[in-house]
Amino acid sequence: MGRTRHVVAILAVNGIIGGTVLGFPNSQNPFAGGPAVAVPSEDESTSCSVTLFNNASLDLYGLVETNWYDATSCPGPWSKVVLEWSGSVAGVQFDRAGALWVAGVEILRTTTPEPDTPGIEWAIERDVTHYSTLFTESANATLQIPNTVNSQYTGVLYITASLVFYSDSATVEGKSTVEGGSIPDAIIPLSDPTLSSDPWSYMGIQGNNSKVANFSFPRPDIVGAKLDLYASGHGCEEFWYSNVPGNYSGQLGICGGGSYRQIEVYVDGQLAGLAYPFPVIYTGGINPLLWRPLTGIYSFNIPPYTFDLTPFAGVMNDMEEHTISINVVDNNNQGSWFVDPVLLLEFADPDVSVDDATPLLGELTDYRSAPVVVGLEVEEATDPGLDIQFTTTGNATLDITGTIGDSSHTVSYTLGAYNLNSVGAELGVTVGEMTSTATSTWNPSESSTESSTDGHSRTVSRRYPYTVISDYATTANDFQIFGYVDYADATDVVSSDGSADASWMIHAVSNATYNRTNDYVYNKQYGVTTEEFTTEGFSQAYASDGGYVTSAKQSGALSDAQQQSLCGTFDVCSPTPANLTAPLMRAAPTAARNGKHAGDAERSILPFRNHRTAFVASHA
Repeated sequence: MGRTRHVVAILAVNGIIGGTVLGFPNSQNPFAGGPAVAVPSEDESTSCSVTLFNNASLDLYGLVETNWYDATSCPGPWSKVVLEWSGSVAGVQFDRAGALWVAGVEILRTTTPEPDTPGIEWAIERDVTHYSTLFTESANATLQIPNTVNSQYTGVLYITASLVFYSDSATVEGKSTVEGGSIPDAIIPLSDPTLSSDPWSYMGIQGNNSKVANFSFPRPDIVGAKLDLYASGHGCEEFWYSNVPGNYSGQLGICGGGSYRQIEVYVDGQLAGLAYPFPVIYTGGINPLLWRPLTGIYSFNIPPYTFDLTPFAGVMNDMEEHTISINVVDNNNQGSWFVDPVLLLEFADPDVSVDDATPLLGELTDYRSAPVVVGLEVEEATDPGLDIQFTTTGNATLDITGTIGDSSHTVSYTLGAYNLNSVGAELGVTVGEMTSTATSTWNPSESSTESSTDGHSRTVSRRYPYTVISDYATTANDFQIFGYVDYADATDVVSSDGSADASWMIHAVSNATYNRTNDYVYNKQYGVTTEEFTTEGFSQAYASDGGYVTSAKQSGALSDAQQQSLCGTFDVCSPTPANLTAPLMRAAPTAARNGKHAGDAERSILPFRNHRTAFVASHA
């Protein structure tokens, strides 16, 4: 009998009687690739730690944990601040998404790994030195990872989170600097989800809706304004790059809205920033066996998208109420983007009181915006197993110059994307690439004390290529999921004086197969992954087979400037996994690769989602 399209929201165990319910086959603890966050040595520094949460137990969907962050426990100044996060979960459970906040400011957007029956542990480290100002005052810490625990999904999440502060001989009073400028003088949560009883849901926007925040500058002498936007797509927006045009959605049983997404930031109704979202694949995405033990790029620590709003600073220095709004182009009504904007401000002279600060008023002197243009071609697919293909292209540009006192600031964006999405009754093949450049140029006044009156600039160019194949179906005897992913983040940073230059690539390739009988005895659970991280003077490469690391290579080291850029500004660093010991770096167990798990009475459940199950769940 031929295969038939499988249209259930999840792989569930309803109706299974007897036997042991199994999730993942046993494997090493999951981890993310990337260089580690460097911290001063014990000989060079002293450290102090504040625990935000200690083994917090998360077993309810609406549960919100709060704790008091006591800033007096680790008084500054600090040379580096690192968020250390560890988690554990056992049994059967989906990957879950959530966030961590201090004083209403999000400091981590994350998703959790799916566990095996004995249980797993994982760790995250994030350099949050650029948020140092936030940690100078005591405030509430808030944690939410909506989780459902019942007789089927038994995994309780246990989370520990701490801030570790480092001081060394170079730490001095006054402003510290990070790549791209000084540490912000003020960090403002524009929407503060923690004021809601359900912070996670509060962040969600669907369809044409926007997240809107009204605010006023706290001072009239702001010379730098950036927006960190934490954003992740879920539901029918989790696999947005494989979505089909809305008029084909019901016919094909795939989420709609098309495959072009663009994050937009508006100030007082004017477009102020553009970015492409990276195609983050969570650990339950497509086929969970793709991501063990090497997790998907950015799935543990989803970096914020940073927008330079400085051209508007002179306008907003009037200290009147202004509006920032967030929109995602072609976001569909059955999906959600969870967005949380954080405003980062730099003062001209933080030592001067608000009343004595010199107002630096200004205006927009140049504004050119080419609205997004999305093209679509629909054709009959010619490859076996595919019926129809959609070719989508999109591009947008934006140039803004604004004055701040007698200085000026310019930002420019150029975006372009291509996506070929081919769909069959069971098979989906998506190939695409997104490219973007964002340039910020600061032009000081002629009376500026800066060494050069020619100004300085910084350009960030990013390229996100991806290939995603998803195939799942049933026969009279079995059920099978096959997944293949090849994707990357290739980023180049160029500054006019060379001080902030950096270039790196993260590239992962993974394929996995899961096959079980229709009475939930599995025949095959197997995945193979390689991941490489390369930058000047440093390289790292991992390979895994059947849930176990078979190769781990690393050479070189990041310079101090690279550490600031890669770990501090762009958030691409991860702790070196502790379980990469020689006994664990072995060939994958034969049973995991080819045969049944010991004991045919054992029953297998693998919680997963892909472009079809997301559609079914959203229409349930």
